[in-house]
Amino acid sequence: MFHTQQAPPAGFNRGRFSDAGIDALLDEASTSTDEPHRLELFKEVQRRLAVDVPYISLWNKRNFVIAQRSLSGVQLSSPRADLLFLKDVFRGRPSAN
Repeated sequence: MFHTQQAPPAGFNRGRFSDAGIDALLDEASTSTDEPHRLELFKEVQRRLAVDVPYISLWNKRNFVIAQRSLSGVQLSSPRADLLFLKDVFRGRPSAN
């Protein structure tokens, strides 16, 4: 998910992290058939990510929603702390039908 080409909508690199060295390591690891070599490549990716810290995940048992007033459809759908509710979010106010 940290490959530059995995930025949305292509993938889950939501922070749009970009590092040519990490991209090269991931490319090589994804094509290598030598498992010990792949493991070393992925270890190096992990080491570099630990130094660069592209983002810090925060986790809390309680769900909180903070949103701009211009967004509609923001409502927690479950206590699982998933982000599935985002499929119903849009900018603007609902029409009065």
